Amino acid sequence: MSNPYRGEVDLEFAGKKITLRPDMTAIMEWEEATKRGTMALAASLERGEIRTVEVAEVILAAAKAGGANLTRRDVLGEIEAAGIHVFYIPAQMLLNRAFFGGATPKEGKQEKKETSPATTESSSAA
Repeated sequence: MSNPYRGEVDLEFAGKKITLRPDMTAIMEWEEATKRGTMALAASLERGEIRTVEVAEVILAAAKAGGANLTRRDVLGEIEAAGIHVFYIPAQMLLNRAFFGGATPKEGKQEKKETSPATTESSSAA
């Protein structure tokens, strides 16, 4: 179960719930893999200009930090199977939380009401 105040996001991945954790190792991994900073990635996602491989790298790094044993091939396969749109909202939440240091109490309450099938928060599971 994720902790949004630590920046974590839950994601349904291949029928299982995994936690995406934006720790420093994950942030450095996705920035190195994409050759772009976290804020630049978040801005690109907001504008609809992010590449699928960049979303995959963000999801992969954060999933590994959250304890999932996934490979790049696993993530790309799930993107192909489920559709890239399923990963945009979790990636956006993750990038924003990584940059701003987690959810604010107000954001946590808002997300309780606004969840998509692909994302759930620990607050909405309670």
